[in-house]
Amino acid sequence: MTNAARTSAISELLVEALRAGNAIRIRVNGTSMLPAIWPGDVLTVVPATDAAPAPGDVALTAGHGRLLVHRVIERSERGGAVALVTRGDALAGADPVAQAGEILGTVVARNGQPVGAAHAARTRLRDNFAGLVARSAPLLALTLKLRAITRRLVPAAQ
Repeated sequence: MTNAARTSAISELLVEALRAGNAIRIRVNGTSMLPAIWPGDVLTVVPATDAAPAPGDVALTAGHGRLLVHRVIERSERGGAVALVTRGDALAGADPVAQAGEILGTVVARNGQPVGAAHAARTRLRDNFAGLVARSAPLLALTLKLRAITRRLVPAAQ
């Protein structure tokens, strides 16, 4: 089995688990959500409901053949169907609109620590500011990405 086929099969299993009403844990590998989410972080995702995810939440969506974990920046409802606009905190542009069938879940924990509404209210301003800085300063964004990689490769001092 090729690596791409394995990744696709795992993604399908994760999607089916969420659609069956189960929470999942996934390890992320991208840098688009720096500084809120780092490569290697383990996220707990609960299935999406009609009430969630809301703007400010971090959502798991499926689209264009891949899974995305990005922050919700806009939510709309038309005829009872929910649609989301998401964007990585470290990215300048928004993702394509995620329709109801592509909205899989809401991130509720990062590395075992809750990231619910109370936590989001405390950290949203800091993360939004850091994301803005990373988007407007390419050298800083590269530095953050390199730090993320080395942070995962070098063990912490004892």
